[in-house]
Amino acid sequence: MRSRAVWRGLPPSLNGIAVAVGGWVVNSGEPVYSADLRRDGRLPGPVGPLSVIALPLVGRTQTIGALVGLDRHPSE
Repeated sequence: MRSRAVWRGLPPSLNGIAVAVGGWVVNSGEPVYSADLRRDGRLPGPVGPLSVIALPLVGRTQTIGALVGLDRHPSE
């Protein structure tokens, strides 16, 4: 399956994180809700202080993409 990332208004420093979160969602088929991504063990490597919500996009019987929303400030 081909992979394509599309974003608007996202600083270049967050592109890799958005792709990593989206990839995790597509591969697992599970949503991600994290108030502070630094404390979330699902992604390898160092991650900055971010809140994230990511939802799988399902077409018929398979996950075909992910919708990822990032906030530069962790939630309380």
